[in-house]
Amino acid sequence: MKSKTILFASAALFAFAVVQASSVSASMISTPAQCKQALEDAKSARADQPAIGDKSAKVFDSIIAFAEQRCAEKEFVYADQLLNIARGMVAFE
Repeated sequence: MKSKTILFASAALFAFAVVQASSVSASMISTPAQCKQALEDAKSARADQPAIGDKSAKVFDSIIAFAEQRCAEKEFVYADQLLNIARGMVAFE
């Protein structure tokens, strides 16, 4: 009985890890169109959260500018990381 429980728990943990890994890789930017859309989404999220403060807004704008440069240079992995930071700055619950 105990070995069946351990086996089931191991299988469930493995399945959870596979699902998490696939959802993370699915959100990665890999084309200029995706990069442009991600930039627009981040800018839209900023417009929906106007009260982040002046200093934070300047940092947000500079992160967006860096992400735009990374998109232009087709460095999508770095653009994605920068946009994750920017979206985190304006996320609200």
